[in-house]
Amino acid sequence: MDYDVFLCCSSLDDQTEGRRIMNLLEAGGYRVCYHERDFRAGDLIMNNVGMAITRSKRSVCLLTTNFIARFASLTYRRLPATDWFIYRFFFH
Repeated sequence: MDYDVFLCCSSLDDQTEGRRIMNLLEAGGYRVCYHERDFRAGDLIMNNVGMAITRSKRSVCLLTTNFIARFASLTYRRLPATDWFIYRFFFH
């Protein structure tokens, strides 16, 4: 495994909470996969998230109103591949 934890949060929470939590984890000696820093530019978000999960021992989702609003907007669009991905990512 490349990382101890994949920290998943809304990009709207990056400045306010995401980076603060990432810095706290890294100060504690954890190797953190964080989207703003570690995702590959140009790759699909689903591919980046899948790789982050695969390469990390644990995944942590920072659940905020921004995260839930984004999740709901993706779910209610009814894109079959996206719905399957969200279901597998969050509920399995």
